Amino acid sequence: MRWSRVLPVLAVVVAGLTACDDGQKADPEPSSNATAGESDLRPLGEPIDVGGLRVRVTVKEVGSDKDGPWVTTTMRVKNVGQKRIALPMLGLDCAEPMTSGYATGPSSLIAPGRSKTVEVPLYVRGMSDDYYAPVQPCGASGSISMLVSSGQPDYTMSESDGWRLDPDSLSDLNALLPFTPPGGEPKDPDRPYAWTEGEYAPEAYQVVSIPGMTYEQAIRILDPVRGSPTWDDYDRVIVAEHERGVVLFTYGYLPDRYVRALSREGVAASFASSINADTHILVARRGRVVRSFEPMLGQDFKKSKPLPEEKGLDLEYDTWPASWTLLERITGIHITEEWLLGADHPGFRLRD
Repeated sequence: MRWSRVLPVLAVVVAGLTACDDGQKADPEPSSNATAGESDLRPLGEPIDVGGLRVRVTVKEVGSDKDGPWVTTTMRVKNVGQKRIALPMLGLDCAEPMTSGYATGPSSLIAPGRSKTVEVPLYVRGMSDDYYAPVQPCGASGSISMLVSSGQPDYTMSESDGWRLDPDSLSDLNALLPFTPPGGEPKDPDRPYAWTEGEYAPEAYQVVSIPGMTYEQAIRILDPVRGSPTWDDYDRVIVAEHERGVVLFTYGYLPDRYVRALSREGVAASFASSINADTHILVARRGRVVRSFEPMLGQDFKKSKPLPEEKGLDLEYDTWPASWTLLERITGIHITEEWLLGADHPGFRLRD
């Protein structure tokens, strides 16, 4: 799906991390089978030397919350090298099927000879292009892997495969699965504006609905540049009468001042989406912004209370169809894919 949350499959939101500097407290020496390049998994708690670090990992707790099952680990890291090194990242891997979630402690550097202890919660996520895909039970085995800094901004896999998940933790984790992430429930393909997240739907755009306005009134307010831009002009703004009102649509960006101006005699409602899935709903009444927020994250750009029309809409997990539905509730203007994208509407370039 084009418009998924812009979160890598292996990336998770890390909460409740704690760290402490253990000074120069000695760690036990790694066992004789912890040689570089060894692919065997080690028991939890056994130290592994890699990339100038000596790392031990234990499981503190297995649990679940609204974001899914997680395993909280305690990672003890000592710098046994000669230079400052960043804390490694940890990953939770399951065999049947592969699931994973990476997280790390505070992004601090460890000086030579110093140690740090960090709690790292690892959320389970499916290895799928769909972030919302259901996560199946972990299966008969699981492990905690490690990514160690290469000295660059990126991370590279360490030479060790990590630690074997203990039977009790694995059993507790399997008991919490399968799990469907929030927003992963099947959605009605016939719900209003489902086409706005279809395969051929536009990705970056802005749409504005203004009820009770004519084409001529909109043009007088917008005062566009003379001449007709080509259809592939990024800044081209479509202006068309529709259902006793006017609809504006552009693949570019329409400054807020235009939305406010268009609302002088009533209301104007706008929804914008960027190529990075940043979204913005703006509602203005009689020249004043009454609602401005990011619907996916619920972040207010202008402090305001939710509008009555927002009730019952899944703006967080069904952002695009729900946002278009909100515009229709506010303005009474229904927009179809055929009318918007299948017709030849007049377009203009607005002044900077």
